[in-house]
Amino acid sequence: MNIFLYISICIVSGLFQTIVRPHVPEYLAFYDPLLIFIIYLGQKSNFLEGCIFSILSGLFMDGLSSGGIGFFFAAYIWFFFSVRWIGMYFRFGSVFIVIVVAFIGIAIQNLVFLLPEIINNQDFLLGPSRISFIKAQMIWALFTSASVFSLIAKFMTRYAGPSKSAFGADVDSDKPELIRG
Repeated sequence: MNIFLYISICIVSGLFQTIVRPHVPEYLAFYDPLLIFIIYLGQKSNFLEGCIFSILSGLFMDGLSSGGIGFFFAAYIWFFFSVRWIGMYFRFGSVFIVIVVAFIGIAIQNLVFLLPEIINNQDFLLGPSRISFIKAQMIWALFTSASVFSLIAKFMTRYAGPSKSAFGADVDSDKPELIRG
């Protein structure tokens, strides 16, 4: 059941990002919603399950987007591992941690995506439209990332149950004893 739900979230989020988002005005520039899903996978799923779906999400988004090949794949994998590492030290039950991690992830994703444009420009500057686009994404992240994370968690708890992963293992079975709850 979780496999179907994960694939559904990935497809709906990917289609939203490639079909709906380009037609929305810049001041409503919403961030990559799959990053919040990767935060959820990094915190709530077991390692194998999260790793597989991070890879699949990255490949799916690389196939749909017009960006560089491997950009989303690499971004999602690194973000998944970063969230797993951060999860060893902090609990994601705090809204503040989710907001900070999402904010940093979106900032890094924008930086990596715009890095070739920054390097090709002799003055290392971005145009005002790019800066306003990034500011709008960061503001959206500050105000909505915790809500989106909470919606994903409630959706998964309601339809898949709180304790089993997509492969039938206990969700906390691969986490160190220190952070099991």
